[in-house]
Amino acid sequence: MNKAVAMENQTTASPVYTLRDTQTTVFNDFAAYLLEVATRPSRNDELSMSRIILPPRTGKTVIAAHCIGTTALCSLFIVPTRTLVDQVAEEFRARLPGIPVGTYYGEEKKLVDHGVNVTTYNILQQQWKAQECLPRQVRNAALIFADEAHHSMTKPRLTMLREGFDPKAIRVALTATPDYDDERKLAGFFPELIHEITLPEAVQLELVAPLRVWVYEVDEDASMVTMVAGDYHEETISRLMSSAPFFEATKTIRYSPENLFKQALICCRTRQQAYDLHKYLLQHRPADTPKPQLILSTTDKNERQDILRKYEIGWVDTIVSVAVLTEGWSSPKCKLLIDLSPSLSLVRATQKFFRPMTKYEEREASVYILVPTNLPQPPILPMELFHWSEETYESGTLVASAKRQKHEASLPSLKRHRITPIEKVRLKSRVLVCARFEKPALDPKDADQIRQVMGSNSNLFEDGRLCGLQRFRWLLFSHLLFSGRGEQLLRYLKVTSSREGYIAYMARLFPEEAASRFFYYSDRTVEDVAACQKELLAFETKLLEGSDKFGEVNPDYEYSYKALAGPLAREPEPTPEEALHQKELRLTFPSLFFALRPIEQDILIRRFGLGGEEEQTLKKVGDCYNLSRERIRGIESQALFKLRRGLLMRDPDLIE
Repeated sequence: MNKAVAMENQTTASPVYTLRDTQTTVFNDFAAYLLEVATRPSRNDELSMSRIILPPRTGKTVIAAHCIGTTALCSLFIVPTRTLVDQVAEEFRARLPGIPVGTYYGEEKKLVDHGVNVTTYNILQQQWKAQECLPRQVRNAALIFADEAHHSMTKPRLTMLREGFDPKAIRVALTATPDYDDERKLAGFFPELIHEITLPEAVQLELVAPLRVWVYEVDEDASMVTMVAGDYHEETISRLMSSAPFFEATKTIRYSPENLFKQALICCRTRQQAYDLHKYLLQHRPADTPKPQLILSTTDKNERQDILRKYEIGWVDTIVSVAVLTEGWSSPKCKLLIDLSPSLSLVRATQKFFRPMTKYEEREASVYILVPTNLPQPPILPMELFHWSEETYESGTLVASAKRQKHEASLPSLKRHRITPIEKVRLKSRVLVCARFEKPALDPKDADQIRQVMGSNSNLFEDGRLCGLQRFRWLLFSHLLFSGRGEQLLRYLKVTSSREGYIAYMARLFPEEAASRFFYYSDRTVEDVAACQKELLAFETKLLEGSDKFGEVNPDYEYSYKALAGPLAREPEPTPEEALHQKELRLTFPSLFFALRPIEQDILIRRFGLGGEEEQTLKKVGDCYNLSRERIRGIESQALFKLRRGLLMRDPDLIE
């Protein structure tokens, strides 16, 4: 790396701590990725854009610190907020005592030349917009970490990340929520996967604390709450949930005998709601209990740090806050979350519900959710993040690894919480997560019935276009044949939970609408266009096998391919020009394939059974190369990305 500057005093650069086993695995995959980047043929147009996906509270910052300390490369760590700059910088100084740590935000511009600098997306974006040049200490970074990377998926920030640094610098996205929405998927911008642990895997591997969830329903009508940008209108929902029953229920839950000695975080939607609740708890909390503290985005930095310090030593046991504490903040002592901020945002829900799930001894985390009645759509609940297949759950059921659940089943029945003695408030002993109690009567083979069920939600189509997969998953369908969320409907219909599977299936039901959606978004990113590449690659696989029948399409693909391919959706047979166009496209594939690196070619051949080879699993291919399955998956993802990009460059008509 011609602009990589080795850190001074490398003898003190090694971290002074050890990683957990799972963190070591991530670091080993990162080391393998560095070796691969260093040995791949030099290509000026190919940037190293990679991603590491780990659940909250599993140590992404710790792993980044270990990478920085071990590689001794000048580094940059980008975070969403100023508050996080100070937190991350403090953690780096503690873990890497021999390495200079600089900060860059607002009035705090203390960059270092040989070490790691911590900054925000916003200030870098402003600097790039103003001058199209970043400060020298920033642009010379050889290792760039984009933390909470869902914040990076905007055009200006991606342009800054791609063009503002040395082409040979390594850019690594860190996040727990890789899919911000249907269009902004992290894999489309950071195609090389280094390592991934999903939320359900984190629970089964016991990387997070076991969890119990209770849902309380307050008899306050929320039917007037409107939807804005896919979520509840912020001011309306927070004003509704500032009524006395919500506040009294919060006080009762917080100071109940089973929760009295737990460290608590109470999440509100707006600053006014948080301020009012804090005032209410100050006046009505039990005697001889610590005063609850309020932390907002406007809270003074020193005051905030003092509150958090006292929280860690137990002098403060309750913090009332808004989103400022749900991203980046972590305390293993926090084991109680009371949620007064219902949401349909997957990112917000993940960050919020994982706050009390930092592993600490053998303590369980408890989450209490308060919701009004008649919301336009039910909010996301913690169980849905872990992909529970049950249609209902019982309040207080353990969300944990199979081993812990089995152990709990052998114990005497736990004493459940009593219904709160508060007017208008009741504990929902059984809560519907996805559907009704009864088995759906929907015939999964009857297309007309399926259309009727989907038609029960008016949000399925947006301006005549089919909604995206991420939005569909959270739509609520209410019909006599089926009632539940879109995600469960897809499972019931046995539809592959991927963009390609979703569009292919929906194209059978609504050909024109599916095609309309596809072409509406076709000029956004390469990944948006990739929705029909699966069918295209079906042609190319035959070509690689040397078959004379490469023009034939798998019947499973044929209908969806015609529905998505524009003119083919309306013509029974392609015109001579279209036939020639398809032939030329097929002929470009071998040259693109053999332009891949040998390891990429071999992995694709093994994984997809090309050339008559038997299809192999990620683990089996990984054993051949002495690499983890996550690393093989990353190389495979990058190879497919190159093929798709190459096809688009060879044939721009694909995105017209």
